[in-house]
Amino acid sequence: MAEIMKINSRRVENMLSGYKRTLPQGVELGVDALTRFSAKTYGLQAQAAGIRNWRGAFFGALAKQTVLPRKRSRFSNYVFVPLHGIFLDRMRPHWVSLKRGRLITQWAKSHGLGLEGSVIRETQNKIFVRPHPYVTAANRIIGRNTKRIMEQEINRKIRRKGR
Repeated sequence: MAEIMKINSRRVENMLSGYKRTLPQGVELGVDALTRFSAKTYGLQAQAAGIRNWRGAFFGALAKQTVLPRKRSRFSNYVFVPLHGIFLDRMRPHWVSLKRGRLITQWAKSHGLGLEGSVIRETQNKIFVRPHPYVTAANRIIGRNTKRIMEQEINRKIRRKGR
């Protein structure tokens, strides 16, 4: 003979409706955490590529975003990299004239490369600059960690739901 079981669906519905509210919050927190991780990774990879903090604008902009990421919408954030940081990654190697009033001239003098330095040809007053590629390496690291960071934040939010 078959036995009849009574299932209280109210508790199951309440649990599922709680997840319906919790999952979007977890995704939003995951996107924030991923953006903070990305900003930190870009800064670390730039340092590893040989970019040094001279004026502070490049690393300062990335450091701010490790605390408070920039938002486009609820589920869309972005990492702002100053334009000269992109130029440092993508430029072609080339010679730059050291003329009065240019930032690179100030940089060369502050690094002891004055107008008669060994790197600069004495007759032409030029310095050879090369790129410091860091974006590709940072994107590889971010791609490897994206799933882990998102899952971690979503699972943390789901575990907190019952409290």
